[in-house]
Amino acid sequence: AYPAVVRREITDAGQFSMSILCQASKSACEQLVATFNQMNQALLSNNATTVENPMRSEQQNNENNPKIVALTENYKQLIHQQQFKQAYALYSDTTKAIIPYADWHQQQIEIRKLTGQHIGKLHQQMTWYTAPPGETGQFVAVDYAQDYQQGQMCGYLIWKIETGQPDILVRVEDNFIAQATLKASSATELASLKNQLHCKL
Repeated sequence: AYPAVVRREITDAGQFSMSILCQASKSACEQLVATFNQMNQALLSNNATTVENPMRSEQQNNENNPKIVALTENYKQLIHQQQFKQAYALYSDTTKAIIPYADWHQQQIEIRKLTGQHIGKLHQQMTWYTAPPGETGQFVAVDYAQDYQQGQMCGYLIWKIETGQPDILVRVEDNFIAQATLKASSATELASLKNQLHCKL
């Protein structure tokens, strides 16, 4: 049995959140919640200093950039190929301080069990933002959606782009909608669900 929806959010502001909508048996749902709660507590115990959320800054434009497309595809492909250390290396130092590699790696294993392998194209849509006060460079939010064997993942990543500096991943939100929920939902219901999950695609 699989949950209908799992939402997990990691931010460079030292914040982490998760919510689950489960339609399996009571025992299966309780086990799933317990597993993810244990991982969440490990993350929260390693909380770091905070920085302002770049999503609050002024929107610049919606131009897709081939460089960011390739950057996002590379990050996702590294995870699909289970090259976890290379994918983790793309995170900002602040995020790494919040999420030790061992905990992050275990999360990726659990997510893989939940979703199965990817079977569809990675769809992307970008929104560029100016840097908030005290920050330099630019921030680009990449909304994404991709089909998997057991459902669909959607959410967004935020990259920090700065001339002369490595491009770094500062925020990730991953959401999973199970295949049974996708099939049982009308177009209107699915749009409403994705809106609640902050999924634009």
